[in-house]
Amino acid sequence: MLRRLRTNKKSLVIIPLALVLALTWLFLPVKEVSIEPYGTLSLESRIVISVGYQAAYASPDTEILRPDAAGDYNQWGVTGATYDYEATSDELDTTDIYTGLVGERDLMSIQNHSTGSGTINSVTIWFRAQVLNGGSGKEHAATYINTNAQYYTGGTNAIARATAWGEYSEAYNTNPQTLQAWTWADVDALQAGVITLIQGGGEIIHVSKVWVVVDYTPEVEDISNTSATGNTYNFGNVAESSSTKTGLGYFEVTNNSPSTAVSITISGSDMTGGDTWALSEGATIGTNIYGLRAGLSGQVEGNDYTVIVPKSSANTLIGSLGAGSPQQWGLQFLAPDTFTDGIEKSGIVTLTAAF
Repeated sequence: MLRRLRTNKKSLVIIPLALVLALTWLFLPVKEVSIEPYGTLSLESRIVISVGYQAAYASPDTEILRPDAAGDYNQWGVTGATYDYEATSDELDTTDIYTGLVGERDLMSIQNHSTGSGTINSVTIWFRAQVLNGGSGKEHAATYINTNAQYYTGGTNAIARATAWGEYSEAYNTNPQTLQAWTWADVDALQAGVITLIQGGGEIIHVSKVWVVVDYTPEVEDISNTSATGNTYNFGNVAESSSTKTGLGYFEVTNNSPSTAVSITISGSDMTGGDTWALSEGATIGTNIYGLRAGLSGQVEGNDYTVIVPKSSANTLIGSLGAGSPQQWGLQFLAPDTFTDGIEKSGIVTLTAAF
C-alpha cells in the first residue's frame, strides 16, 4: 500500500533537499529444528517489503545582485567611471562614488535575479567604504533602499579611515514596506545604495562597492516512488546464505521537478526483533549479519546490484536524476550465513535525494 509520509527533518547531506523511502521487511528466518526421533523440520522465512515516500527538501542558497542602472538619487560624485552603478558594480577599489556632505543619497537599480527561486529568507544590503584621511570626528553612513516607492535607511556605521576599507551591511528578513516575506518581484524592483549621516571631521567618504545578497530556500519539488504491484514485494522462502533479488525494474523513483536534477543516495539499518541482524557495511554476511545491495534498471547480469547499501553512511544510487525523469531500481537481500533465532524482524532502507 502506498502512502504519503511527511516530516519536518531536513537531510543532512551537503546539498540541501532530501527524499526518504521507508522499506520494511517482515520475515521469519529459516532454521532447521531437530525433532527426534521423527526427523527434521525446516522453518520458512518470508520477507515482505513495503514502500512509502515523501517530498525532498532543498538547502538554503544565496544569490548576489549588483547595481546595473541609475536609481532615484545620484547625489554622490563618481571616480573612475561615468555612472555610479558602473563604479560600484565592477568590484574594484580604484573606482568609487564619494561625498563630503551630510544627507547625500545615492540609489542604484539592482540586477534582476536569475538563479534564485522559492522562499526568500532575507535580503541584505552591503557596501564597501573608507575615509581617505582622518580628523577628530568620525564619518558615518548607512545603507539606503527604495522598495515599493518607500525609502528606508539602515543602521549607522562609523566608516574606516586611512587605507583600510570596511564592509557594512543591513539585513531585512522581511520587506520593510509590506512587513511580509520578500517576493522575487520585490527583489527585481529594488533600488539599493548609501546615505551619509554624520560628517564628524568633514572628510570625504568613498564607496567602491554596493551589492545585495538574497538568501533563499528553493521550492520543494515532489519526488515519488512506485512499484509494480502496489509497493509490496514478497521474496518468498529465504534460507541461510541465500541471495534474493527484487528485480531491477521493481521500484521506480521519479523526480517530479520541472527544472532541477537531483542526486540520490541509499543507506540501511540493522534488522530488529529478537536477535538483531546487523547490516554489513560491505555486504559481507556472517552470523546474524546480513548484506544489502541495490542496482539500477539497464545494468547487465553479472554487473548488477553493484551499489552496497551501508548503515553508518550512504552510497550514491543515482548520480543525477533529471527533471521529470523516472529511474527503475531494485534490491538484493543477502541472508546471514547463520540464524540464531526465528523471531520476526524489521529494518529500514533510506533514499536521500538532494538538489
